[in-house]
Amino acid sequence: MFFNPEDFNDTIGDASAHDINLATAMRIGREMEPEMMPDEVCFIAIEAEDIGTVNEGMTPRLVEAKPSAVRAVLHQIEEFRARSGKD
Repeated sequence: MFFNPEDFNDTIGDASAHDINLATAMRIGREMEPEMMPDEVCFIAIEAEDIGTVNEGMTPRLVEAKPSAVRAVLHQIEEFRARSGKD
């Protein structure tokens, strides 16, 4: 799954520093220090199968999805390098 910061606009709201989500943190960063914030942010995610169970291992579905996510990250790095002219 691929997301852009704008995909999270509906979640932006007032919050305490102890209860802030990613979209709100990015908005605050852009308002406070726009020159420090990247022009583009790419999120690569794996959908959680069960958010109620916590353990130290990965579920079989996560193990299965991990290589695809790694490939997506590496692809995005290459895309960034190609656009920025960096090797």
